[in-house]
Amino acid sequence: MRSRTLPAALLLCATATVLPLLGPVAVAAQQPPADTDAPRIDLDPCPGSEPCQLEAAYVAGWLDEGDDLAVLGALLDGEPVGEHEYDDGSGFVPHGSFMAPGQDTIEPVDYAMVVGVPQGTHQVTFYARDLAGNESSRTTTVIGAEAPGRPQDLRAKARPRRGEVVVRWHGGAEPHGSPVHTYRVRHGGEDRTTQGWIPDSPRTQLVWDGLRPGWHTFRVRATNGRGEGRAARVRVYLRRP
Repeated sequence: MRSRTLPAALLLCATATVLPLLGPVAVAAQQPPADTDAPRIDLDPCPGSEPCQLEAAYVAGWLDEGDDLAVLGALLDGEPVGEHEYDDGSGFVPHGSFMAPGQDTIEPVDYAMVVGVPQGTHQVTFYARDLAGNESSRTTTVIGAEAPGRPQDLRAKARPRRGEVVVRWHGGAEPHGSPVHTYRVRHGGEDRTTQGWIPDSPRTQLVWDGLRPGWHTFRVRATNGRGEGRAARVRVYLRRP
């Protein structure tokens, strides 16, 4: 029994008809789906609720697995104030070491952006964009930091036998968006201070020694990153031992 074969011309015609039908379908099946997801990162600078009062607003953190970030930027009242490129198409480069405003610890992060906030009420916008052009953004109301308030609950206790007075202000001072780092106590024309290192607050007590019997007036002021606040005043009588 002899095998039957198609004529050469008919075989070429059939091949030319089948390949155009299969080619585009096969290529399309190999293409990945388009990226339509914007970067999923936290763009809220207010810890807790909005509005918040800050000397500097910031966002920082780590990317979720599978997420990508090309550009992180910020606007202050609609005007650009910063932008950082993390991926130009050749691969993601993390931010590296970062110390948040008001903190004293440094840690590595994938992304970070800091915006200084002047006094008054402002609109701070952070935005993130990936390589496909997808963008996420958030606009937050932020009040710029101010000088601290008066030290609260100021008291003075005399120690006649030692010739000294213990000055205490149990309530501290309202920081108004910037951590208090110094308290200045004035007696007459002399100043003495208690100091801390952010984020540790300075002591809210000072012992003033070398005093003579009689009336003594003490004024206490707090200082933060914006300046020195108003004074709280206390008067105490130191009797003879």
